[in-house]
Amino acid sequence: MDAKRNPLFDSGIALAAVTAFLYCASAAYTGGYLDLLGLDGDVLDRNFQQILYHGFLISFASAFLFLFFYAIARFIYSHGVLPGLNDELRKSWKRKRQYLRVKNWWIGKRKDSEIEQREKQHTVTFALLGAVFFVFILSLVYFESKGKEAATQVKLKIKSKSIPEHEMITVSINGQTLKLLYLMCGARNCAGVAPETSVVYYFPQNGHSYVLPVAKDRLPTQERLPK
Repeated sequence: MDAKRNPLFDSGIALAAVTAFLYCASAAYTGGYLDLLGLDGDVLDRNFQQILYHGFLISFASAFLFLFFYAIARFIYSHGVLPGLNDELRKSWKRKRQYLRVKNWWIGKRKDSEIEQREKQHTVTFALLGAVFFVFILSLVYFESKGKEAATQVKLKIKSKSIPEHEMITVSINGQTLKLLYLMCGARNCAGVAPETSVVYYFPQNGHSYVLPVAKDRLPTQERLPK
């Protein structure tokens, strides 16, 4: 480890990067959802904690799969490919010369000067940052598509007229009681749509009610056993 580098500084950069990713992931998802349903993001603005938590929820599965497959790939390389390659090179000088020939063709035999090494390192760093930025943009496109997919499901529910009771909310707007399909809540306001007319209503984040989904209660094991 480089003695000049501060671990706290590196941890701060990592924490800032993760926070920015979660924020952007949630913003991309919500943007796709709001855009397809024609909702106003200013009316349904969310606080910072809501955005980060939502970003964590929608990105957890993707991040877990990425880390899982990366760990598998690293295990295969470190415990299978690399030991096998080293064993083959030790057994045969011919294969070792072939490997060195390919390595020299790829890297070259010429010894770089200090300035060349520094500039090549800058090139590699720039390429890595470009790759990270490209993957970051692709992830935002993915999360936005997931938000649009969720909005499409809402439209299909409205079109089919078959909406579960627990997804409906009852709210009083201008003295009128309405039963709406819940769409989204922000920090202060919520939105719902009347399935019969497809009219979207905004209302303060209080006073509305909904029915709990019916859950099948499981009896304890002792009660289910025959006497």
